[in-house]
Amino acid sequence: MGNGGATGTDYLHFVDAWTPHFVGHMDADLALVILGTNDYRLSKGSVANYRAALQKLVAVYRQARPDMGFIFIAPPQSNATAVVPLSAYRDAMYMTALEVGAEFYNANEAWSTYAVENANGMWNDPLHLNSAGATRLAFEGLRDLITL
Repeated sequence: MGNGGATGTDYLHFVDAWTPHFVGHMDADLALVILGTNDYRLSKGSVANYRAALQKLVAVYRQARPDMGFIFIAPPQSNATAVVPLSAYRDAMYMTALEVGAEFYNANEAWSTYAVENANGMWNDPLHLNSAGATRLAFEGLRDLITL
């Protein structure tokens, strides 16, 4: 499920309104959370709001599914102009993962620069991975976590 264009600040406003309904209905055991690309390029919030949103997301999901697991994925560097460096959101995601007991995959550092990865055929446009990039992101993240 995605929320195109959403930021952490947006999640603070809506995550508790709809999340418990679909999480409970789906009997989801695991959530992959990729959030940060819109945050670093837009001036709609702050790193503190982003952290609060991740904390709230986990709390709300776990109200519906107490044993639910989480994998936080710090997104690879897109080709947007940064308002705040993406690394600030990566670091906030890592600290939050430690705090809430989530796994963490750092695609921000595991992947090369946008120019290199675009030449490798991973990007659809300056902000969005294509299907090959998304498949790579998912499988690399899971592989790295499984080998821990």
